[in-house]
Amino acid sequence: MGPDSHFLVSIAVAKALNRSGDVILALRMNGQELPGQHGYPVRAIVPGHAGVRSCKWLKRIVLSAQEAVCSGGCLLRRLSAQGAPAHWQQSDYKMLPPNNDWQVKANWQAVPAMQAMPVQSAFLQPKPGETLKPDATGCITAAGYAWSGGGHNIIRVEVSADAGKTWVSAQLQNPGGVQQPEGRAWAWVFWEARVAVVGLAAKVVGLGQAVNAVLGASVRGSSSSSSSSSSSSRGIANDGDEQLGASTQDLTSSKAESASAMPAGGHADSQQACDSSSSSSSSSSSTGAAQQPCVVVLQVKAVDGQYCSQPSDVGSIWNIRGVGCNVWHTVEVTVDG
Repeated sequence: MGPDSHFLVSIAVAKALNRSGDVILALRMNGQELPGQHGYPVRAIVPGHAGVRSCKWLKRIVLSAQEAVCSGGCLLRRLSAQGAPAHWQQSDYKMLPPNNDWQVKANWQAVPAMQAMPVQSAFLQPKPGETLKPDATGCITAAGYAWSGGGHNIIRVEVSADAGKTWVSAQLQNPGGVQQPEGRAWAWVFWEARVAVVGLAAKVVGLGQAVNAVLGASVRGSSSSSSSSSSSSRGIANDGDEQLGASTQDLTSSKAESASAMPAGGHADSQQACDSSSSSSSSSSSTGAAQQPCVVVLQVKAVDGQYCSQPSDVGSIWNIRGVGCNVWHTVEVTVDG
């Protein structure tokens, strides 16, 4: 329980008491007294679970046969009936079906509260809209993090520059250089990949618009983006520039051509892909033809220890609260040179 009866959350007893669950009551942070904004004087830490379960300003712990309920008014909903469900446990942080919206009365009791989180990954480099110059092998460097809930390890991260037709495997950088044990992998795993873009870039001009059409068609309200070149909060590129307009048919042809340089199955190690592209980029540069600046869309997905991966399409997991949205992270960049 938080500092008052308006914030009540629950976790399973099995998680709380399991030695491998690593639930702790934190009094200090980085060797210092726990700061107020992080929950002083005591905060519960529930690794692998949704952050809302790690209650700040902890006041009381109750062993109960049912999930949290509050007597009296609940925050936000202001439910006045005695014994009304705790809002944060019963009427929030749940993935309702895509057909539920704010115009239709949501049946919050139809689904359980979120506990362990799904597998996810994201780019830290490059930034959306960044202009990049490929190296001598025709590659750029992408880097980011990956993580999965429930203590599941990250076993693979893959990056694509052609809308998911082909992928390269990233190099994983485990914390401290040691792979975390499956079931107790609580920390981010950083990754880095070299991605071939020279030659490919000329074929995927306008890919941002095509990706928007494929991935964003069922994203409700995506047309309200404040900027045509910005990325939405769900990781979908919102690119409305008609000058980029390659058709989906052209895109399919381009992806087939780019796949011809990849091994069977459309997958390669990032170093292997860049090494194989270096000869083609060298022959291209020897003709004296300069590569025109082109837009390339990068996407990343992760696979965890249970072989769960991320969905490509936000439409299949859309929900009114926007929680658990772990689709492929997408960034648009410009390749110049």
